[in-house]
Amino acid sequence: MGYRSDVVLALDKKLVPALMSAFAQSPEARDLCTVHCDDLMTDYDGEGNWLMRWESIKWYESYPEIQHIEMLLEALAMDDLTPYGIDALEDHDGESYEELYKFIRIGEDTEDFDRRGYGFCDIFITRGINF
Repeated sequence: MGYRSDVVLALDKKLVPALMSAFAQSPEARDLCTVHCDDLMTDYDGEGNWLMRWESIKWYESYPEIQHIEMLLEALAMDDLTPYGIDALEDHDGESYEELYKFIRIGEDTEDFDRRGYGFCDIFITRGINF
């Protein structure tokens, strides 16, 4: 069975070239994001932004495809996309790269969540009681 999470990753269109470079470095990551996701929107919010959603996925950093996505997220947090062949973003207005993406992972445990990036304010965690 394993521990499962729900995950959403949204990237501003300015970051799509870095994502394509990550895909070129890892066909497994490309397949994870384009074939093995539950939702893929390549024009999210009508702007050319990408949104990927996985439901009940084993988001284990020991999996190579997850490692590559995590490395991209780390590069974004450091404002350094040089590992992806990008010295500067096209049409970049000087905002931090963290303002250009949102990553949310919610694990099975109530207190287990990971939220990174500040973009896409319409993507957020909600809590509720179901019966």
